[in-house]
Amino acid sequence: MLPDFHCFLNATCGMPTSNFTGFASYNPPAILPHTSYTPSCTMNSLNQTSMLLKQYIASNTTASFVIHNPGPLDDYEIAGLSLNLGSSWRSCESAVKLSSWQILSCEYLIDQANSIALRLAWACDDRDPYHPVLFNATVIGALTQGAQLSISNLSWTGANHPMDRGPSLPWI
Repeated sequence: MLPDFHCFLNATCGMPTSNFTGFASYNPPAILPHTSYTPSCTMNSLNQTSMLLKQYIASNTTASFVIHNPGPLDDYEIAGLSLNLGSSWRSCESAVKLSSWQILSCEYLIDQANSIALRLAWACDDRDPYHPVLFNATVIGALTQGAQLSISNLSWTGANHPMDRGPSLPWI
């Protein structure tokens, strides 16, 4: 009996369908957490009491700084913020220079006493990549390089979906 040439030409002779990853299309690999590079993003975030103002540069109208978040061990570089003093919170999301998944939201308030308050949100998916923990914190401190910014409010909630991973590539 001759083999079925249609089977050989289409490479479907009892083999599971697959994609370029090598995994069968009906059994895709588990997603990897973004924050797996830290010892424990979730536990560090729950236990932190401050963030570090690593760098601060100001001109007459704008300010730039780098804040170290010991939860996910991320540095947030925020550049070109307006120094217009006021009593209303302003968004700093467009000034953040890093991957979109590192910081979910950012607001700031600078007062006349040269202190800053920030509302930051980040996610940790080291415990369960499909259901990350979303953290929100308000940090307050002096606008001087090396200052510890005290966390005055920390809250968290769970997400019912994986973190946004950017563009989907056909081989992932």
